[in-house]
Amino acid sequence: MTNQTMTQLMDTPVTKNPNFVSRRIGGELLLIPIRNNAADLDGFFRLNDTGAFILEQIEGGRNGREISMLVAGHFAVDAAAADSDTAAFLENLHSIGFIQPVQP
Repeated sequence: MTNQTMTQLMDTPVTKNPNFVSRRIGGELLLIPIRNNAADLDGFFRLNDTGAFILEQIEGGRNGREISMLVAGHFAVDAAAADSDTAAFLENLHSIGFIQPVQP
């Protein structure tokens, strides 16, 4: 991912791709791609508590920097670690096509 894309993910609100759904099953949050009106269970992604928290913040229309500040406060980690971890997670979500920056 380019630095420009990373900066865009951190500075611009992101939106979820409607071709994915998220479901909480047995205490875990799963991201499931939808293809041809059916769930592709071979390609699902399991999120830990931090990932689930970040996903909830994405649904609130926040950008990566805002989410990072919330992660730092919620999980009691320093701002630099929260920023780095949030950026990496957003990059992963972007690479699988789950999120994209909101276009102005």
